[in-house]
Amino acid sequence: MISRANSDPESGTGSIELGRRKNLVRRGEIGRQFGFDESFSSLPPKRPHLEVDQKCSPCWIVFCYLVTFWAPPPFLKLFGLETKDRRTAWREKMGLIAIILSFGVIIAFLTFGFTRSVCVGVTKRFKETEITKESVVINGRAYDLSDFSHPAAAGIDDGTNVLNSPVDAGGKDLTFLFQNVNGNCKGLIKPRDNCTIPNEDDNLAWYMPCQMRPLDGNTTPNFTFNHYDGYSCHTSAKARELFYDMEVQGDVYYTWEEIQNSTRDLVVYNGYVLDMDLVSWFQKDDITYPELFDKLMNDKTMRGYDISLLLTEPHERQAANCLIETVKIGVVDASTIGCIAAKLVLYVSLAFVLSIVLSKFFVACYFKWVVSPRQGAFKKSYQTLDQVDPETLNYSPKYVTMTTETFMREKALAETALKKRKFNTSFIASSSTTTIANNGFGVDLNNVQVIETLGSDLVSANAVEQPPVNWEPFGYPLVHTMCLVTCYSEDEAGIRTTMDSIATTDYPNSHKLIVVICDGLITGAGNEQSTPDICLGLMQDFVTPPNEVEPYSYVSVAQGAKRHNMARVYAGFYKYDDNTVTPSEQKKTPVLLIVKCGTEAEANAAKPGNRGKRDSQIILMSFLQAITYNERMSELQFEMMRAVWQVTGILATFYELLLMVDADTLVSSDCLTHMDAEMVKHPEIMGLCGETQIANKLESWVTAIQVYEYYISHHQAKAFESVFRSVTCLPGCFCMYRIKSPKEYNCWVPILANSEIVNKYSDNVLNSLHKKNLMLLGEDRYLTSLMLKAFPRREQVFVPKAVCKTFVPNKFKVLLSQRRRWINSTVHNLMELVLVNDLCGAFCFSMQFIIGIELIGTLVLPASITFTLYVIIVAIVQTPTPWITLILMSIIFGLPALLIIVTVSSFTYIIWMLVYLCSLPVWNFVLPVYAFWKFDDFSWGDTRKTSDGDKGSHSDADGEFDGSKIIHMTWREYEAKRLHS
Repeated sequence: MISRANSDPESGTGSIELGRRKNLVRRGEIGRQFGFDESFSSLPPKRPHLEVDQKCSPCWIVFCYLVTFWAPPPFLKLFGLETKDRRTAWREKMGLIAIILSFGVIIAFLTFGFTRSVCVGVTKRFKETEITKESVVINGRAYDLSDFSHPAAAGIDDGTNVLNSPVDAGGKDLTFLFQNVNGNCKGLIKPRDNCTIPNEDDNLAWYMPCQMRPLDGNTTPNFTFNHYDGYSCHTSAKARELFYDMEVQGDVYYTWEEIQNSTRDLVVYNGYVLDMDLVSWFQKDDITYPELFDKLMNDKTMRGYDISLLLTEPHERQAANCLIETVKIGVVDASTIGCIAAKLVLYVSLAFVLSIVLSKFFVACYFKWVVSPRQGAFKKSYQTLDQVDPETLNYSPKYVTMTTETFMREKALAETALKKRKFNTSFIASSSTTTIANNGFGVDLNNVQVIETLGSDLVSANAVEQPPVNWEPFGYPLVHTMCLVTCYSEDEAGIRTTMDSIATTDYPNSHKLIVVICDGLITGAGNEQSTPDICLGLMQDFVTPPNEVEPYSYVSVAQGAKRHNMARVYAGFYKYDDNTVTPSEQKKTPVLLIVKCGTEAEANAAKPGNRGKRDSQIILMSFLQAITYNERMSELQFEMMRAVWQVTGILATFYELLLMVDADTLVSSDCLTHMDAEMVKHPEIMGLCGETQIANKLESWVTAIQVYEYYISHHQAKAFESVFRSVTCLPGCFCMYRIKSPKEYNCWVPILANSEIVNKYSDNVLNSLHKKNLMLLGEDRYLTSLMLKAFPRREQVFVPKAVCKTFVPNKFKVLLSQRRRWINSTVHNLMELVLVNDLCGAFCFSMQFIIGIELIGTLVLPASITFTLYVIIVAIVQTPTPWITLILMSIIFGLPALLIIVTVSSFTYIIWMLVYLCSLPVWNFVLPVYAFWKFDDFSWGDTRKTSDGDKGSHSDADGEFDGSKIIHMTWREYEAKRLHS
């Protein structure tokens, strides 16, 4: 018997204690024992919903209305949004899109606008060696004269480009041809009495001979003029006008190393580089200048230093400014505070991105080399039954399972009975660990008759006999596992492929039960039979003839009248096809088929009984919850319990693990062996997944672009998360959950069967865009998120030894529909997980932080690929080349290829990676943009087609729910009723 125990503060949930307390058959006494009145058996079940979960945040609703203020309800009705729910969903979609656009704008600003915003007032700069023959330098600035035409002058024809002959000015310093006179130098540089330079009121026409100089300063003063005095000095107003209109390319800059190691007498003042050797070019016979100029030129101790702090007096500062106008050759290589901040942000961002990319790479390598080889059943003895010692009295199991614990408990009871000589020693199961009393009853100390188990008369003669408890063919105790296969509109070939692969796994059939759930009376496109009829055709040796099976009511996760649903339970064994499985490989495999058929009111509906995959999962999960907590159950759940007993001979409470597989998936023969081994060896693991590979790689270009994406999502993303024991997505097509976990002797903690998990996962109040995306599109991933939220200290891992193959969409519109659901599910589930504070790690080294980065990365995918393509184009057509960005991109795209090489995976994946890179615009732009725009589309689109082409949602609420006809009793009451009928 299973009863509630005290709440466990460590696990965050109540544990379950396996005791011997007897429940009386009498209905009234059972009802009073559990706190119900005499009529409790007809009450519908109550699924509590937290008020906070039922309402959207008022701030969020206000934000969405502010974003969509321009679209009043009458306007939206014109576009088909008739109901308030549809309009609210559309407004929430626009609110999310506004947030996504905001993230994109922020990323764009940080990428392209931040440096320009904070690093202001900085012109383009050139090193002296970068000045080409197409440019000249004037007063430390570079000018492009490639299109310049000089007017007619002495020795120069009209239209001549001075860069060429006869002037040959290209790549030279023309500062003395355009001298800054009579500015800061006025009053400091004065004409002598016998001055030959034109002057008036101390205003001079030039200070130095108007000569061109080489940029390296390697020349001596030349005080002669060609043609006439003042030739090339450009003193006329027209010449000055032309000079001022010339476009500046940028400043010439010098590094401190160049300044200090130069052969010239260079000093720095206020960031300007001054060549003090040029002081010797002043025409000393015609002018006078401050003594300070010669002092600075002759004092070699100042060469290569910044003299700004030495010239602090007013007259000294004026003299320094005069030098800037006359002997400046450029600026020092220095950055402003804004530019330094921009570079700091750039390098911090670079380090941040690289740290994430490199850590994922190295952690994935560590997982491949160290973690994964230790997973699964790597020690296989393949011990056969005839090699097992039939004597189990000395057996001491290494790991705790329901089977081994039951054995140890009954062994202890038998030993106590032997000592007291009060009990019969035959109570111990010597040949079978799960042998139950034949009469199905037990007697307590007060001689009150109670139901211990279901009647042995129900067990099928074809049930697989349970092996001895000490049979460990894979090096660990066997554990009973349910294999859930959810079906919708698949064809017979797809379903049979899945069933064949599960039935022929090397795990003993005595410890696996296939549970097939058909989501309604559906006929897939191209199928001649409905899905339930196909599944029935794959069964034989029914415990009850199919035509005698009655439908039973249960509470579904739909809304309105659809909340009441009905289903039939068929129990039998798998029927092999000799063409797909040879007779020598065929083993008796128990199968439980549940067909959701709907109520009489929907008999003529398009899809009777269809409530979605989540409802199919809840049928089994709520059943496991009811038997784990020993709670009341519906008639359907009791039929499931009885069917399990009929085809296996054991109670459903013995099942500890649940494998979930889609009906179009082929699992490897050793997948159950590896998955169960990891679960048995590590009780703290609550969920795991294997690797999903693509079966139709070469079917079309659409399948080809998915191969590498599947590979990297497992061997990099899931491998990284698995090292931290927090895989955030266990794919519903191939994963395993723990139903309950051993805590200590005689005490178990419900995991998947936990009431909190079942209640939240079966929530049918979907009144927000967020909840609809979680429940209707990404239910598999949401179940993973719920597990992490409820049990943040437990583990979810990736086991690459367990492999399955699946058929992926081969048409682009189907891929578009599938990824719409997956991307939207990813976004909303990451929004759930980013708020979980108890995940492993702290701050930047926590899974919560990584999840936040993944969320932002998913939202900005379209912006990222757009910016990436822009950077590549800019790198091709413009200079300077953004090497840092290109190197970062090379690392991001190249490390996954290196991962394939260093982990000795198949080198063909290098080719698949190239195919994937060519399709990056599809993955990072087309699919996300389509998904974001379809945030308010909750249908499955073209992914699963039916014969009538219906793509409608099963979540529509029509009518009122009437649960008065749904009976709920304990399984002991149902069995007592059967025995007394």
